[in-house]
Amino acid sequence: MFHYPSMFAQFHSTSVPDVFIWVGIEEVKRFALALYKVYRRCRIDGARRLSLADLQFAKPDSDELWHASSDLASRIPASYGDKNKEENWISQTARLLQPGDVEFDWI
Repeated sequence: MFHYPSMFAQFHSTSVPDVFIWVGIEEVKRFALALYKVYRRCRIDGARRLSLADLQFAKPDSDELWHASSDLASRIPASYGDKNKEENWISQTARLLQPGDVEFDWI
């Protein structure tokens, strides 16, 4: 769930319009971030905690696209193309924001 290629594989199909793939992936990203927030708030002694480095996907698209009521299908290819490359994943940012065992909760 926290890995973009897995998200994409779950929704990718040549028979499904891109807008449906985008919506599915965006829903999973938003749900994964909500789970991350809940997990970070829960304390479980001795259990490994999720970190930013575990979030191997790019941040969700803007609310402007999420709440668009028309022309979404035409806007997605222009805005979505490079956003999900590995260098844009939250886990890549974590290497700068969360070196070593430093605790930092920005989400």
